[in-house]
Amino acid sequence: MIGMVLLILGGVVCILGALFLTLLAVSMLQHPGGMGIEKVLAPILGVVALGLFTLAGFCMYWASRVGKWSAEEQRSNSRR
Repeated sequence: MIGMVLLILGGVVCILGALFLTLLAVSMLQHPGGMGIEKVLAPILGVVALGLFTLAGFCMYWASRVGKWSAEEQRSNSRR
């Protein structure tokens, strides 16, 4: 139960971080000013955001698997 909650919280944090990095990368490309580092840094932030979205998906998947395992354990313990 605790593992499932921690995985869900980790997934939510990953999604929020990825959304922030995505918005930051888009704003860097919309307003190119300064020394031009925005055009180099924005794709890197986009790849990191993509990785965070993927990690969030894995966290949510494993949280659902842990939930199914704990439900099966409770059913098997109640039959005894």
